[in-house]
Amino acid sequence: MIILEERQTITPLEYLEREKRKSKEEGRSEYFDGVIYDMPMVSNEHDIITGNLFGHFWTHVRPKGYRITTSDLRSKISETKYALPDLTVVKGKAIFSPDEFDNLLNPHLIIEVLSDSTAWKDRGIKFRAYQKLESLQEYIMVSQYEYSVECYYRDETGKWVIGEYYSKPDDVVKFKSIPFELTVKDIYEGVEF
Repeated sequence: MIILEERQTITPLEYLEREKRKSKEEGRSEYFDGVIYDMPMVSNEHDIITGNLFGHFWTHVRPKGYRITTSDLRSKISETKYALPDLTVVKGKAIFSPDEFDNLLNPHLIIEVLSDSTAWKDRGIKFRAYQKLESLQEYIMVSQYEYSVECYYRDETGKWVIGEYYSKPDDVVKFKSIPFELTVKDIYEGVEF
């Protein structure tokens, strides 16, 4: 991710107004504590992985009462943090911020597909911010460069813990927060390393 306005901060309201005025061609941005982060174009591998995940979740999880969204829908993490997760699963009805346009408040599971330009943020400030969302129960990071699926989840006491790590094509990813399993090769189908 590229910082658009380095060392210059803006308010959340200014950020939301800026995003509202932008055309689709101008791209999307995330906002963390006054700093805007431009979302880079995704690679072919990133697009395939995200598409595979969306397709499997849409087919198998949506009929069980979950809503599946892509990075086109922004999540409001706090009063000063807005993110565009690669894939979001909402349990039940989606709840949106009443005083802002299309800002999801209740993600249940978030998946980020890591790239060289976003991994530092997905592992760092985004993950720390996501952990504060009461609705969020599971966070998954998927590499686009190798078979690598890292899982983190909230345990029964509410603490975030490190889950399983999957690195072989035949490994079965067992999601903790939803009734679903998926092989690593299904996530990476069509990706050539």
